[in-house]
Amino acid sequence: MTIKERIAEMNDEALLIDDHDNAIIGMASRCGGPSVVLYDPDIIIDNLHARGMSQEEAQEFFEFNIEGAYMGEHTPMFLTKFEFEETPVAKGDQAQRLLEAVAKWKQLYQPTCGESIYQTDKVNESCPELVEELMNIIGWETE
Repeated sequence: MTIKERIAEMNDEALLIDDHDNAIIGMASRCGGPSVVLYDPDIIIDNLHARGMSQEEAQEFFEFNIEGAYMGEHTPMFLTKFEFEETPVAKGDQAQRLLEAVAKWKQLYQPTCGESIYQTDKVNESCPELVEELMNIIGWETE
């Protein structure tokens, strides 16, 4: 199955950008809307540059004529990628200590659906030592 066939299978009204099939990453979806084609803007800009535009012209053309062209709910989306210097990953004893601390937090606080330890001010107020322990395990600074 080709990428265009897969896209059509997911949304036969999805809009494609001419001559930039190599920039297709996949499909993106959101609540209440159709799945749309997801593109890598860096590849689109590289394509435009390879076709004779300067890097600046390609960037500007992309921003105004491609990314800025809304054609209804089937309009493609563009992925903005972030570069992170370091991704925190719990390992070994650290992971076990983190799991135990989160289990302790759940037992003490009994969060409702949708709450997380990082969003709940009540936890900060009621269990400051637990929050500090979690932050130390993760390696985040506490105030």
